[in-house]
Amino acid sequence: MDELKYKPIPHDHEAFLKNAKRREGFRKAYEGLEEEYALKNTPRLSVATWKLNWFQIHPQQATHS
Repeated sequence: MDELKYKPIPHDHEAFLKNAKRREGFRKAYEGLEEEYALKNTPRLSVATWKLNWFQIHPQQATHS
């Protein structure tokens, strides 16, 4: 079998969107996904941060961890 070589392809997302939004229906479909992917782009809390926040709200639970 021939050896496969990794060849990265540059991707300019803004240019991609600019061109794609010219297609009929793309803008509406893309903007319809905004809410679905909103969580994907938000920072995630680490477990340690989550526990710290939880115990600040529920101090009575701090001794039961």
